[in-house]
Amino acid sequence: NYAKMCSLSYGGFGRLFKKHLGKSPREYIIDNKMAAAKMLLEECELSVKEISDILNFESTSYFCRLFKQRCGTTPSELRKMLKDKI
Repeated sequence: NYAKMCSLSYGGFGRLFKKHLGKSPREYIIDNKMAAAKMLLEECELSVKEISDILNFESTSYFCRLFKQRCGTTPSELRKMLKDKI
């Protein structure tokens, strides 16, 4: 746990993290996972389930729901749009 490594409470670590990066540790992790998911959808032929597993989401449905919430489209729809551009 990063808070312990920094000799901070969980809340103190979160406040310091947000102060310097502008977002909570959870939001930071999710943003990075979404960026990685977009890259994998663009560059690989992995299934949505495989991408969800690689990025360590608790379920594919949660990954898809979060992806749509953050990106405005589902992973499958994004992949189809990217293929249609080619």
